[in-house]
Amino acid sequence: LASQISSVNYIINQIADIQFDILHPTKKHRVLPSGKISVKSASLVACVLMVITLLIGILFYESLFVWMLVVFLIAGLVYNLQPIRFKDVPFIDVLSESINNPIRFMIGWTTVTVGNLPPISLLLLTWAIGALLMTAKRFDELRTLGSKLIPYRSTFSVYSLPVLRNCIFIYMTL
Repeated sequence: LASQISSVNYIINQIADIQFDILHPTKKHRVLPSGKISVKSASLVACVLMVITLLIGILFYESLFVWMLVVFLIAGLVYNLQPIRFKDVPFIDVLSESINNPIRFMIGWTTVTVGNLPPISLLLLTWAIGALLMTAKRFDELRTLGSKLIPYRSTFSVYSLPVLRNCIFIYMTL
C-alpha cells in the first residue's frame, strides 16, 4: 500500500510540475507535459488510487499503519502543492523530501511489529541518509545542467556547488 500512496504522490507531483517539466530537457517528454495524458485523467487516477488504498488499509491493517500512510500522503501534498509547496523553498525542499524515508521506514516497521515504535536513532538515520542522497542529486543536477535549471526549479537560483557540497558533508556527518 505504501507504493500505491507513493504513486499517488508521484502523480500529484507530475500534475503540479507540468509548467516546470515542460522546460526541463528530459522531463518535457513525460506523459503529462507532452500532453499524452490529460491532467483530468491523471487526477482521476490519483483520487481513485488514494481512496482504494486507504480503504484497504483501514479494512485490513492496524491503525498506526494507516496513519503512516496518511502522513506519507500529507508529506507529498505539502512538498508539491500550493500554498505550502516546500519544493520551492531552498534547503527545506531537501529536508521535507527526505522525511519520506523515516515515514517509509515506519510503514515497514508497523507491518512487522505491533504496539512498539522503532528507536528514534533509526528514524534520524533514515532521514539523514535521505537528505544526503537528495542533496547529492541536487549537486549533480547543478553540476551537469547549471543555470538551465533555474527556470525549471527556482531553488537552483540559491544553490551553489560549494554550498551543496557543504550540506553533503553535514548530512554525511549526521
